[in-house]
Amino acid sequence: MTEDQAAVRRAARKRARLDVAPPEPAPEFESLSLDDLRADRQALTDYETRVSYWRRILQARLDLVMAGEATTEGLAGLADALADAPSITRRIAKLSILPPDQVPPLPDLVELWRYQPETEQDTYGYTERLREREQQLSEFRRTLHVRIDALQRELIARYRQNPSLALTALPNRSSESGE
Repeated sequence: MTEDQAAVRRAARKRARLDVAPPEPAPEFESLSLDDLRADRQALTDYETRVSYWRRILQARLDLVMAGEATTEGLAGLADALADAPSITRRIAKLSILPPDQVPPLPDLVELWRYQPETEQDTYGYTERLREREQQLSEFRRTLHVRIDALQRELIARYRQNPSLALTALPNRSSESGE
């Protein structure tokens, strides 16, 4: 793609963004304060990060099983599988491997993790369970994104109605300097 073509595409995307009507406040959020909206958005974003983390762990386990490395020794390669994922530039790549007490496990993760398939049929069933669980997490993650986006639209709508509200999100300089 040439620079001219890229510039045309950027201009088209900008026009498309400008053609979208600005969000209006949603009745479902009218009882929430600005601080409540921000806190809810942050809590859901943090939770989405944990869900993404476990989804990635399941994907790595599935990759190991598919590569025939579902043994205890093969699990040692999990850190490499996580670090070598092609999503290195995505936000999830910023996640580190957290201690178990900081990220709540999925209800059946221990069972899924410890299971050692012994036959080809066992491996097939195990792979299907891992895929199913990963799909459930993906769907749950999409649901979280919808809710986070709704909260974000509500914040934008309120900021558009009263732009000075956006300043309340900034840290108070006097409290930072100890005054």
